Amino acid sequence: DVYLVLSSAGGKPRHVHGSVDGKPDRTVTLTDQRLYTLVHLPEAGRHRLSLRFDPGLSAFAFTFG
Repeated sequence: DVYLVLSSAGGKPRHVHGSVDGKPDRTVTLTDQRLYTLVHLPEAGRHRLSLRFDPGLSAFAFTFG
């Protein structure tokens, strides 16, 4: 799994669009600052993660688990 602490300016709903290996995976909607799950994969492996952030987002720390 890949996690990221995210915050949205003014608490306005914003989105992070993620793709894994070039295929759309999930869109995360956020309004408050907290840890969000960006990707959940059933098993460990080598992959390419691409993220597209709406304007007005702040990202703080990636974690993996």
